[in-house]
Amino acid sequence: MADPLSIAAGVAGLASLAGQVFKAVIDYSNAVKDAKLDIKTLATELRTLSGMLHNLSLLAATLRASGPSKLLFGESQIAGLKRTIQKIEVELNKATDDFNSSRPRGAIRSLKWPFSKSDVDKMVDDLRAHKATINLALSADTLEKLAECLDLQKEIRAEVASHRDAIEALQEMHAKVKMNSERQKTVDYFLKVNPQPMLQTSLRLRKGATGGWLFNEPPVIQWMSEPNSKLWLSGLAGSGKTVLAGYIIEHVVAVCPKNSAVAFFFCDYKDLETQKLINILSSLALQIGLQKVEAFAMLQKYYNSLHPLSGLPRQPETKQLIDIIGSMSRLFDKVVVVVDALDECMNDTTEVVRGITEIAKAAANISIALFSRHEHELSEVLLPEYQNIEIAARSDDLALYIGAEMTRRPALNLLDPVESNEIRQKLVAKANGM
Repeated sequence: MADPLSIAAGVAGLASLAGQVFKAVIDYSNAVKDAKLDIKTLATELRTLSGMLHNLSLLAATLRASGPSKLLFGESQIAGLKRTIQKIEVELNKATDDFNSSRPRGAIRSLKWPFSKSDVDKMVDDLRAHKATINLALSADTLEKLAECLDLQKEIRAEVASHRDAIEALQEMHAKVKMNSERQKTVDYFLKVNPQPMLQTSLRLRKGATGGWLFNEPPVIQWMSEPNSKLWLSGLAGSGKTVLAGYIIEHVVAVCPKNSAVAFFFCDYKDLETQKLINILSSLALQIGLQKVEAFAMLQKYYNSLHPLSGLPRQPETKQLIDIIGSMSRLFDKVVVVVDALDECMNDTTEVVRGITEIAKAAANISIALFSRHEHELSEVLLPEYQNIEIAARSDDLALYIGAEMTRRPALNLLDPVESNEIRQKLVAKANGM
């Protein structure tokens, strides 16, 4: 039975070695004359192998607290893989040393690749065989850890797929009403601010499985399942509220029953138009109206009343918009409203919050989730009617986010795994919920 501590150390060392040899192959291919495709193939295999080894070292490290566990990727595999990687390193160093001892340094571009195609093919096959063993190790170590890893992998795949599909799903929901010139006038009139670009930004900013904890919180579970539920998610600036708002919208769109409507809005301190209550209500009303022909007919009737054939056009009024939202909402089984960054409405914060809370009173099937900083003037309006969840960036979310960002940066990808892990840990520790 292998000791997870020694396995973790051995695998981490191999990951570092594979990364170093990958860099050496890349440097060599840049210097070698007429570099061939097989060199790039070898480099790719080494880069992939280094990443897999890093994952395996993390898995082995997590098993320490559980006591000794039987790892399929054991000492003999470590020794065999080490020999393969070192063989590549030794031959590259030998070729470089031979060249430097017999040629002027200025002629480095005529450096010869020390391996034949058959040699490289054999090394690639060997590396791929080791990768298959690592895959087996990653998918067969201890049932409980394995289940967690598999669940996480499924969750990440689901998140990636949902990011790609969320906007399309929303567009499909908003396409229930076929446009003509008269209906387009209504759309243009009420869509003074389009919240969809902010949603796309929010979805793009979320990494992998971050934020999954939110749907295990009892108030969120209740909000998702019970009609006319009210939720207030508050937190410091930089704690990820807007990202979580996008995640909730995406999740609701994915799981809401057929005869449901979803409407959302993102306030922004940089855009005065997003801070006006009338613009927020107009956008929410239009989104709900676009999800059912009968609902849109109500909104179009209100538009016509604001634009009489004789007389000057009038501006929409807050109370009338709230009444229209309530009337349209009763055509659905459930309506979900999500509004982010209420605290960014600057001088009109209280007016905006009071206006939005009136929406929930307009129909018994409307559920609302509001995001903002925890400020006194908001708490006076929202508490205790709205269940409050205080948001702070969780350490596991931060670790996932930082890890994802580090993998995007080539220079950080080549760091020694120990150094990489130290950077990740320090960033998580000093984030302070941001």
